Amino acid sequence: MEHKPYIKTKVGWGRLWRVEKNRVLVEFDYMYLVALKRDDVDWTTVPNMTIGGDDDMSNDSDKKVEDYVIEDAVDKVFEYAKKPANPYTYLYNNPKAITTPQYFAHWTQRYQHHKMYMVLVRAAKITGYEPVPFPLLYRNHKRDGFGGRGVRIGDVSFYLIKPEEMSAGLRRRYEKFLELLRADIKKDIDNYTNSHQKETVKDLFDIRA
Repeated sequence: MEHKPYIKTKVGWGRLWRVEKNRVLVEFDYMYLVALKRDDVDWTTVPNMTIGGDDDMSNDSDKKVEDYVIEDAVDKVFEYAKKPANPYTYLYNNPKAITTPQYFAHWTQRYQHHKMYMVLVRAAKITGYEPVPFPLLYRNHKRDGFGGRGVRIGDVSFYLIKPEEMSAGLRRRYEKFLELLRADIKKDIDNYTNSHQKETVKDLFDIRA
């Protein structure tokens, strides 16, 4: 999947971070994310991508926007679904191996985000909700009545939504998101040495052999 390409905007070149329904988030050097209007972006500078309008997928450009939003959500969530090595066990067994505190802090952060995400997935599975990443909602979480169901992990918010509560568009996006996420997770768990953990992850994400 293409990941955060550089694009030309009215304020210069930046990295395309996320496409939402009514705005585009672009990251510039030495700056935070900047929200721009779609008309402020030169879409001809983005390989194989154009921008359309509504969520009804009535034309090809809308489909390309939706595909990009889904792939971006998969990239973000997969970082939490991947299981990093336990930094605390490593530090205990190798107390002199880590000489950079920032590196260890980042490692522990990734480990904690993974643990939090797996707890969220387990809780959702038990209660019948689905942990839907915020980008898939096109910023309509409050309008659709899901404003009080948010859970934030790292820089990604998830909203607990039951399948029967999803609109046709959201269901389509979420099912495609799950399909791509499962494919990435299936490749990742091939590296697991613990067979019990591998089966647990397969069960959580309904991954079939």
